[in-house]
Amino acid sequence: MKFRKKSWLAFLLMVVISLVLTACGGGNDDKAKKDDSGDDGGGKKITIFQSKVEISDQLEALAKEYEKETGVKVEIWGTTGDDYFQQLQIKLNSDQGPSIFTLEGLRQAQKLKSYVADLSDAEFVPNIAPKMELKMDDKVVGLPYGVEGFGIVYNKDLVKPEDVKDYDSFVSTLQSLKKQGINPFGLSQEAYFLIGHMSNYPFSLQEDNYAFIDKMEAGDVTMAETPEFKEFGKFMEVIREYSNSPLDVTYDEEIGDFASGKTAMIHQGNWAATMLADYDLDFEVGMMPFPLAGNDKLAVGVGAYWAVLKHSMILVESVNSIVQVILLN
Repeated sequence: MKFRKKSWLAFLLMVVISLVLTACGGGNDDKAKKDDSGDDGGGKKITIFQSKVEISDQLEALAKEYEKETGVKVEIWGTTGDDYFQQLQIKLNSDQGPSIFTLEGLRQAQKLKSYVADLSDAEFVPNIAPKMELKMDDKVVGLPYGVEGFGIVYNKDLVKPEDVKDYDSFVSTLQSLKKQGINPFGLSQEAYFLIGHMSNYPFSLQEDNYAFIDKMEAGDVTMAETPEFKEFGKFMEVIREYSNSPLDVTYDEEIGDFASGKTAMIHQGNWAATMLADYDLDFEVGMMPFPLAGNDKLAVGVGAYWAVLKHSMILVESVNSIVQVILLN
């Protein structure tokens, strides 16, 4: 699993600057409002709030590079994912900005409807892959952060995909690894790693997952009577029985235990590649589907979107300059 940092970061910053330029297209009414990020209206500061810890250092480095080239300060705000949205709401409600921020999906966009800018007319919108943009009320309000996938990341020396095809084979594999003194399946304490990602499976396996959620909210169906959720509960019970408790395990420790061979499988996504790149692995890493109800597909989709604060008045110089800086370095 290799991570091409320069290509990704060049793309990332181009995305950010494109969003900033989009924010410049506000109407005259916006010009009377001071930028919530702390800018005095002179366009000398851009604030970006995001929770992807894997790219924090690289994003900080590029922010400094951009400021050096253009004179426009880019300030990166970061936090852990568990309380990111709560912190974002607090900052927005107290007029602290940020200029640019990330949203996980439609529900969050709806909660922040009065803050999210309409990006429908931005030049980059036609280049977004079909159905990958974040739309609300038929308006584009978010640019996909990136398409990511998650599933069971496994040590190829310890696990074979053909031995993890369904519930029974999953249990047998956990039992066998436990007897060898290896932690079979690693999870970490962060809510989105412990349950957030995994709980997608029983929803996504419904014939129409959006309709299913609507029925749940209306009280027409329950998780307790849905076969996929029943089996998901069995998976979680057997993971608890044979694996180490995740309640005292951080994300860093989960990755470290896997990299050192103490854990055979972890539930993670392609983003873990940047963490694993810090270790000198002596085994090959693979990723396979979580076998709930015979599922044979990895979970793939847009994990987050870039959004722009509706009232931000940010004036920046040509995007070409920063792209040239990245390419020349």
